Amino acid sequence: MSESITRTEILRVAAEEFGQKGFRGARLDDVANQLGVTRQALYYYYPTKTAILLDLYERFFERLEAALDEAERSHAGRGRFDAMLEAHIRTVAESPELSAIFTQERSALPYDMSGRLRLRRQKYQDRLVQAYRDGVEAGELRDDASPSVTVSLAVGAANWIFRWYRSDRDLQPGELAMIAVDLLGTGYHKAPGRRRAATASRYDDPLTR
Repeated sequence: MSESITRTEILRVAAEEFGQKGFRGARLDDVANQLGVTRQALYYYYPTKTAILLDLYERFFERLEAALDEAERSHAGRGRFDAMLEAHIRTVAESPELSAIFTQERSALPYDMSGRLRLRRQKYQDRLVQAYRDGVEAGELRDDASPSVTVSLAVGAANWIFRWYRSDRDLQPGELAMIAVDLLGTGYHKAPGRRRAATASRYDDPLTR
């Protein structure tokens, strides 16, 4: 029975179940039924529901880190912080179920697992903070705000996108990320911005099209 499914398939269905019902509300029986296997077949890959949750966390971290890596490689000079923040927002918007789990379910993990993820999250955020500091030093970014507070506000806002964003009715993830970074970077008061002229047409009620 276990040969008829893969880890990737289990994680895909589990992400939907956990994201929609919450980790505690989701049942492995429902995951197994959607895959057309028995619950015991899941245990061939994951001994517990918590093991699935941990793997979902780690794989989402891999996506986030890969997106940040690419942004850093492609923007080694000016605009690096904007590119990294845009990459984070785009990745979150592309994976709403995983984002919901990432934001809400860490308390469901045992202390040692949760602590390991907390350190990984801090290391990830430290990269964004350093990119912001580099931008300040280069004269790109404002120096009257704490880099750690600025990054926490921006990332915190991005991580809750799953609550309202739907790619089938709103902008695509890349468009949403670009507009979000522009708004976060220039504010919402009417004034010339870095990219406002180039993207003006996208500000005509973009979330109600």
